[in-house]
Amino acid sequence: MRTSISQFRLLVDFMQKHNRYICASASPMYRKICHLILMQMTMKQIKQTGKTIRKTCQPKNNVADEKIDPLAKGEFIAEKEVMCYMACVMKMAGTVKNGKLSYDAAMKQADMLLPEEIKEPAKAALTACKKVADAYKDICEAAFHVTKCVFNHNPDIFYFP
Repeated sequence: MRTSISQFRLLVDFMQKHNRYICASASPMYRKICHLILMQMTMKQIKQTGKTIRKTCQPKNNVADEKIDPLAKGEFIAEKEVMCYMACVMKMAGTVKNGKLSYDAAMKQADMLLPEEIKEPAKAALTACKKVADAYKDICEAAFHVTKCVFNHNPDIFYFP
């Protein structure tokens, strides 16, 4: 089955208007096109998407701004609701598979979405922190400690919504 130019344009228009990154749920014939269109996000787009994720995860975990705003400065408050907020963000970012943090999924997301200027440093931080999650059975604790490790590895590129 061939994809027409008009169908392609409709897909591009929809994705740009709605700012939704739906490649994973696209039909096989659109998946490659979708990935090419959305190959990389700008930091502005990443932060806008982060706001949306935060609006979902913050109330789910009943965590106050005062406890998650400090993350931007590398201040990690070791409380369960903060840790579970971090796990929620990771789930929504598609880096959790079968209830565990997935290094492979995180690397794939970094390759696909991050701007060139931070892609390699981010992947290096993920690689440096690859084994951290193995020490924790609880997904919330694992998310917290991996995020803290990523920050410590390269605070200059760190962003967490």
